[in-house]
Amino acid sequence: MRQFRSAGRIALAVLGGLVVAGCGATANGSSPTAQNQTLTVYSDLPVAGPDQARQESIVNGEKLALYQAGGHVGRFHISFASLDDADAKAGAWTPQDTLAAARTASQDTTTIAYIGDWDSGASAISLPLLNETGVLQVSPASTYVGLTDDSPTDGRGEPDRYYPAGGPRTFARLEPTDAVEAQAIVDYMEALGVHRVYVIGDYDVFDADIAGIVARDAPAGGITIAGQTQLDTTVVGTKPSDYAKAAARATSQADAVVFGGSPGPGAQALWQALHDAGPQVKLFAASSLATPAFVAAAGPAAPESYVTSPVLELAQYPPAAQQVLHAYQAAFGTPATAYSLYGYEAMSAILASIRAAGPLGSDRAAVVREFFALRNRDSVLGRYSITPTGDTTLANMAGYTIDSSGRLQFDRDLTTGG
Repeated sequence: MRQFRSAGRIALAVLGGLVVAGCGATANGSSPTAQNQTLTVYSDLPVAGPDQARQESIVNGEKLALYQAGGHVGRFHISFASLDDADAKAGAWTPQDTLAAARTASQDTTTIAYIGDWDSGASAISLPLLNETGVLQVSPASTYVGLTDDSPTDGRGEPDRYYPAGGPRTFARLEPTDAVEAQAIVDYMEALGVHRVYVIGDYDVFDADIAGIVARDAPAGGITIAGQTQLDTTVVGTKPSDYAKAAARATSQADAVVFGGSPGPGAQALWQALHDAGPQVKLFAASSLATPAFVAAAGPAAPESYVTSPVLELAQYPPAAQQVLHAYQAAFGTPATAYSLYGYEAMSAILASIRAAGPLGSDRAAVVREFFALRNRDSVLGRYSITPTGDTTLANMAGYTIDSSGRLQFDRDLTTGG
């Protein structure tokens, strides 16, 4: 097995002051007992590869929250272990490394919570194992609807198949689901005068599901579905000419195209092919494509490109967030990102749940109950509650264009009523 970026247990030293030491992992998956004085919060994110900067900013947000809490909750000493499920060569998470990370956390009897994963596909792998051992799992993202509720466009026995033990839910997320974003995309198209849209999803069900939801919801917004198809952008090719026929078919029938898929060379090539085939056609990308590499590669298609994301401009977050952003800069010597706030809140909400459990703060089931009982929590992301299914009531959503330098430029607020 490939080594974790931070193999096994690590000690957390933040700001050259606080040191949060860990204790040894054990070989069984039993729940921590009330006698445990040290609890461990694991983080598993794809820190290696092209998305390293964004993922590191999330991990640093987690560290900052723990540092500001003094590394303790009542009598409990909180240890932190940061794992990396990304393969540097592949530039993305791998199922093998995700499974290894989940096993490491679930087999450690001091584990009280797990922050991760980032990608919905990774959460689909880690969730069943962590749920079976009763570990609270808080994802900063993983927006695929089927992880928590019936997927409106899929019939694969979701979400029950992710909870094989049939016990209480243990998975929650901080970003709104794909269903919320799909409605934002429809609203964005309406605002820009779109009448006919062609919908494309790739073969990764966790990223493509949003395309199916848009196709379902668009007619209610007065937008006609001109067509809908799937393309495997991971193997078809990496040149616009590889997608020329599909692009011509899509753009000849519509004044807009929506694409839900995984970022990568194939997706970038498809984007260029769509623009080449229909230079005046508006191109809408789901948030899975809001990566620096995809946005920078938009090139000539940038003026007609529109990207939705639950991540807002920094100034749009509440005053508490602004304080954290300043503290982050002081702690790490580099500006925070909005993603830092998601890491900060994931850790903060976990610590709050341990605190709310009182003397049962080392009991996994008690901490899960307290997290799912969060109501009207004022956080750096805004006020939110956790639903019984594990979803957030946050409905933050923004629309972005791509500027001439190949960067996202805030265009408008698309936040729904939640």
